[in-house]
This record gives sequence, C-alpha cells and structure tokens, in this order.
Amino acid sequence: MTTTPQTPSTPPADPREGERQVVHPRRARILAVVSWLLAAVFLGLALTTDPISGVTIALALAGAALAWVLIWRPKVVLDPDALTVVNPVRTVRVPWQRVRRVGSRWSLEVETERGRHRAWAIGSSYRDPSGVDYSADVNGLGLLRRIQAKRLGVSYEELAARPAYEVAEDLQNVAGTVRGVRDAHADALADGVVEADQTPTVVRVDPLAAAALVTGLLVPLGLWLQALLD
Repeated sequence: MTTTPQTPSTPPADPREGERQVVHPRRARILAVVSWLLAAVFLGLALTTDPISGVTIALALAGAALAWVLIWRPKVVLDPDALTVVNPVRTVRVPWQRVRRVGSRWSLEVETERGRHRAWAIGSSYRDPSGVDYSADVNGLGLLRRIQAKRLGVSYEELAARPAYEVAEDLQNVAGTVRGVRDAHADALADGVVEADQTPTVVRVDPLAAAALVTGLLVPLGLWLQALLD
C-alpha cells in the first residue's frame, strides 16, 4: 500500500474554503471547453450562411448541451460533512458515517445504505498505469480540521491558518482519500470526538441536467428520422 502526499495550497482568504475539496478533472474541463468552442464555430457559420441552416444550429446547441451534462457537470466534492457525487443527471450526497465501502476498479464507487453509487467524473481513464493502490495522506486536508482541532485541543482558527492540501485527480488517490476521510470520521465517532450523524444518503435528479440530456439526445435523433422520412 503506497501513501501519496497531497499537494499543498496557499491558505484561502476564508478558512472555510479550505474545508471543501472539489475533484473536477482538468482534462474533462478542457474537453468541454473545446466542445463549446466547436459548437460556437458551427453556430456562427450557420447564422451567417444564406439561407440560415436550422439543422446546423440545432446540432450545435445539442452538442453544447451534451458537453455540459456529460463532460463539464460531473465532479466529486468532499466537505467536512459528506461526500457528494455529481453525475450527469443524478447527485448523491453521502454523509461520511454512511460510507460503507469504497471501490476503485473501473471508477470511484461508494457503497451506502442506499446501494452503490459510481462517480462518472473519476473513471478508469484517470487510473495510474502502474496499478498501485494508493492510501492517501488525509492529515492535511482542510475538511478534517474540525476533527483535528478537537483531538489536539487547539482552536479551529489555529489549524485554519495552515495551508490546506488538494486532492489529486488520480482514481486510486481519490478513492484512497475517501477511505481515509471515512476512517477518520469512524475513529472520531468511536473516540467520542464527534457525535453520530443520523443524516441519510440523499439521491436527487437535477431537472435542468435531465432536460439538457434529453434535448441533446432527441434533437439529433429527430433530425435523423426526419432525413429518413424525406
């Protein structure tokens, strides 16, 4: 089991900002921006041609919508209270004490009392080719400052003044970090440092994301069927 050090960051202006870690892969963000730029180019060409190409406009808008839902939107958020998995349409918020098992075979997988939830954002494409299963060092994560302050008997402000650490985007490292934070909460609960959290796992569907996905898929399908019937 290899321990991977996290990357330190400068202390934020608001100490509470260091408590929240967002894993939003850079490659996905770049791909989404490139997709939007291409959609903008095709949209501009469609609007400047005579006659205006409604088909090109529809496809460009559909492609932009799919890029937002499938590429830009997915992410994983770690905060002091819970792990939040944002997928294309669904968002799952799991309190740390509800995390039963963490897997990383094909993607980040979290098992809770409501079943298994996979993270669209952190898949096998972000796996270290060495195949090493990392155990991340979570001691420097800002999201554990409250627990660490209680354990050490120091003020929260004293710990908040220290640099926070950022979670790497590698699949094994993210999974190792989630395991480490879960274990830290379990130990704190067993030692009486924190109280039991009765908050259940919440799964919700985002209406805007669902509408964008349906639109992005139905527009090309509708145009294809129309071309077949013409």
